[in-house]
Amino acid sequence: MRKTFINTLVELARKDKRIFLITPDIGYSVLEPFMHEFPERYLNVGVAEQNAVSIAAGLALSGLIPYVYTIMPFVAMRPYEQIRVDVAYMNTNVRIIGVGAGFSYGAAGATHILLKILQL
Repeated sequence: MRKTFINTLVELARKDKRIFLITPDIGYSVLEPFMHEFPERYLNVGVAEQNAVSIAAGLALSGLIPYVYTIMPFVAMRPYEQIRVDVAYMNTNVRIIGVGAGFSYGAAGATHILLKILQL
């Protein structure tokens, strides 16, 4: 899925110069094709998911089509307020891509799991 996403995004970016990719410090060995072909349209914001979403909203308001890419818990939970206000409320053209839902990254610890774990 990750390679299909980046290959598709590279193809789209070749046709549309408005496409911009933002990552909160993830995607190594996946994002390089985009990074190398479009370095001026790629931004790694570091471990700052909230900033990634707000920057994407600003870019969208400037006429670009930003994609924010990271694993699900970090793109859905950490920047929830920014998604609600900067993306949804402002009706910006931001594409949020999350990979690894459920227990896919479970070996990395509870912070990487999207599901709610029940205590019995």
